Amino acid sequence: MAGEDSKRIGENGEKMAQRFLRIIGWRNLLSNISIKCSSSTHRSGTGKQKESHGDDLVYLYNTPFHDDTTIVVHISVKNKGDGYAESDSDIRSEFKKHIKALEEIVECAQNDSTINSAINNFDSKENVQHIGMLLWLHSDKENVDQNILNIINNPKMKLELKETNIPYYIFDMSRVNFILSAIQDIEKRSCNKKYQFYFPKIGTSIKDGLDRKGDYIPIELMVSDMFFVIINGNDETKDEYYMYIRESFNENSFKYMISYALSAFSGIPNKIHIGFGDYNEAQHSSTVQTVRLNFSNRSEEIIPFSYNYDVLSLLEK
Repeated sequence: MAGEDSKRIGENGEKMAQRFLRIIGWRNLLSNISIKCSSSTHRSGTGKQKESHGDDLVYLYNTPFHDDTTIVVHISVKNKGDGYAESDSDIRSEFKKHIKALEEIVECAQNDSTINSAINNFDSKENVQHIGMLLWLHSDKENVDQNILNIINNPKMKLELKETNIPYYIFDMSRVNFILSAIQDIEKRSCNKKYQFYFPKIGTSIKDGLDRKGDYIPIELMVSDMFFVIINGNDETKDEYYMYIRESFNENSFKYMISYALSAFSGIPNKIHIGFGDYNEAQHSSTVQTVRLNFSNRSEEIIPFSYNYDVLSLLEK
């Protein structure tokens, strides 16, 4: 019975992961690849040399933030049926185990013939970077927005895990649900019009003329807990510009995000919508007016909104 439950939980995790990745535009995924182990230091629980690693999902894209660079994302999917562990120490212990396994996968994948064949068949660039992504989910409805990043993202943990130079990124329930809520919101606001994700000029890219819009969200934006969307206009309407962030609304965060949005969109739009999950027009309108005074020399109209819907959303423009 326990084996059946474990299998069902694993299958549910794969299903949620694939659907989430499809929603953010990550398509043409490679799945369930057996990676031949190429390191003598990779040992099983019994101390034996590992023969292979299971690479759950792999996604390739040419990053818009670094010139001539292809990112190969190795995605490890973990799902718990009863939520994350209750104690911080247990969460950290599980996290270290998951990251160690992910680092081994990425390390050996760089020498794997199946992965290298996929890179050759892809429109890959001169530079190829392999990274790890831990998609750590659970199925506990009562704690669906649980944030564990503050538990595992601390200097002590980073020192304990610093065994390789392989970058890895963590997606817990809170981060995943932020992205899903924001995309659900833009789906409603777009009213069946085409929308694309916008790539601001960050990173080390210096080439001009690159297309700064696409149908996927790069991992570089998702782990910064913000992303940008343009709803494409038509002959009668203009493009609409949106910025979604995971921070709570307050005077400082709104002021900072206005500055960031103005810079990110490079003065293109005359109206920018900035979404906070907890924005409340009834409570925050005076703060909005105060903050806008800091940008009285700018002609752009800045419109805050909440991407979490309730009756108070009816107060917004």
